[in-house]
Amino acid sequence: MANPETNKKHEARTTESNKVPFQQHPASKILEQLKANPRVRMIRIIVPTDACPVCRQVEGEYEKNEVPELPTLTCSKPHGCCAFYEPSLIEVYP
Repeated sequence: MANPETNKKHEARTTESNKVPFQQHPASKILEQLKANPRVRMIRIIVPTDACPVCRQVEGEYEKNEVPELPTLTCSKPHGCCAFYEPSLIEVYP
């Protein structure tokens, strides 16, 4: 169940590059799907080798309830944050 305080935080959050509310950004939907999937054990944040220092700081593997939201709002890349989510699965096939 969503926390009203968390939702309030998301409502005001927008991405710098195109002013899209976070809840409408594709990363928000992907994170929601990964958290809901019972086969996903943890969630990794992957960043390219040329990522900015802010994105580098969030790179790593997280418990489902501790994953930082993407895109990072203070990314210094000209086209915005290029970090993405990747699942760490419990099992690959049923």
